[in-house]
Amino acid sequence: MKYYYDDHILTWPDHFVICDEDGNQVFEVSCKLSIGHVMTISSSGGKRVLSDTISSWLPAFKISEEDKEIGVMKRVFSLRFEKYDFLFHGLYVRGDFLDSNYDIMKAGQCVGHYEVVNNRIIINTDDLDVITFVLGIEALKSLRE
Repeated sequence: MKYYYDDHILTWPDHFVICDEDGNQVFEVSCKLSIGHVMTISSSGGKRVLSDTISSWLPAFKISEEDKEIGVMKRVFSLRFEKYDFLFHGLYVRGDFLDSNYDIMKAGQCVGHYEVVNNRIIINTDDLDVITFVLGIEALKSLRE
């Protein structure tokens, strides 16, 4: 299944919807500032929350579902280049996630693909974890400076 939303720089606050390939709104994403950055991903199946605290020097998002922590995505200190650590259900990136085209992998298998086409972000997957993962990457990219 392909999901898409309009390509834009993620801001705090922000609000947008993610639609399926038939144009149905499937996810609602809300970003706000509240003692740090908080992103809520809501769907008919529930919601996930990505949150950081302003006390952290490098951005780090805790991923929660029903008040239970299920993963962490963070930037780690490196003198030579930007370095990130993704601890979320074994997902990782093949390619450059700072680019506009990469694969999301799990145990050596491609479980999703991210690309930007005609000012639209397209996420090709059947897995809510991949949607959450991509939005976590977008949240980290928004806090790079």
